[in-house]
Amino acid sequence: MKHIRGHITISQALKRTFLPSTDVQRGRFLERHFVPRQPFPPQLRYHSSASSNKTIPARVLIKDEHIQGERVQIVNEQGGLDPPMYLNRALLTFDRSQSFLVQVAPESPERPAVCKLMGRREAREMEKQKSKQIKPDVTKKIELNWGIADHDLNHRLKQMENFLQKGKKVEMVMLRKSRKAIPTAPQAQKLVETVKSRLEEIGAVESKPMDGKLLGLLTLFLEKK
Repeated sequence: MKHIRGHITISQALKRTFLPSTDVQRGRFLERHFVPRQPFPPQLRYHSSASSNKTIPARVLIKDEHIQGERVQIVNEQGGLDPPMYLNRALLTFDRSQSFLVQVAPESPERPAVCKLMGRREAREMEKQKSKQIKPDVTKKIELNWGIADHDLNHRLKQMENFLQKGKKVEMVMLRKSRKAIPTAPQAQKLVETVKSRLEEIGAVESKPMDGKLLGLLTLFLEKK
């Protein structure tokens, strides 16, 4: 009897040709389910610049790489919001020599940062306006002795006028000083009226009612109209 070991039938040959083996199927299964995902392409990753961690002055617009958020939504021409996109990709969608991407609302848990495209000239004008609106609340204090001499009083009143004209607030503090003559109540009242009269001349007002008592510690709170 002849041995047929090593020989295969036609059906077995066709099966080997067109159907993958068990090892091949197992390899494809592992490749499909256990190969780790590829990372985002470099152009889609968000790299926060070192400057984004710095405090930005209130007068400066938050724009371009200074926008603090991984993704943004841009206000379109119709006033709606475009779909979210990565900040790095958004910065590639416009001519940066002509425009800025300006943040108009910060990132929140519900949505990305909202931004709009703004021409460079328009952005600079807006920053100038913001700078003008932000004025430091500077208060100057001027002390007056209840028994102050006339020439010293005129000097203090000129100081007061100068500060008020520059937009500063002034606190006129009237008090008693040791080794100084103590005036009468009418003289003290006249001093208060003199200060208030000068206020009217220069167009200034009391920002709130005076605090204290006559011949004690009395403060007038003054500001320009």
